[in-house]
Amino acid sequence: MQIQLEFGRIVINGVEYREDVVLCGENIVPRPKHLSKHKAKLYGHTPLTREEMEHIVALCRDFDAIFIGKGMEGALPIENDVLEFLRQLSKPIYIDTSPKIVEMLRGFGGRVLAVIHITC
Repeated sequence: MQIQLEFGRIVINGVEYREDVVLCGENIVPRPKHLSKHKAKLYGHTPLTREEMEHIVALCRDFDAIFIGKGMEGALPIENDVLEFLRQLSKPIYIDTSPKIVEMLRGFGGRVLAVIHITC
């Protein structure tokens, strides 16, 4: 998988996206931010909530590791119960800035579930 990331833009295998994305193996879908939007005022930014992450995991059942890119500067809030939920899945979890996560994805040989925030 070829990935290029810039602030507000990600190109995956030659296709440009201008919104956060979820990678599930070879499938790429928009991040379902609407499931977390109701908590945006608490954080000043739409966080990643357990409700949203449960939805994402239900869409992508076959993966070896979980990657979360928190944005170019790492500003995406992730609620604590998201981490509790992910640990229950007994899969490796990688959380870092989106540029670092993209680098990790380039070298990862297994099936991935990735949430990539493309701004802040």
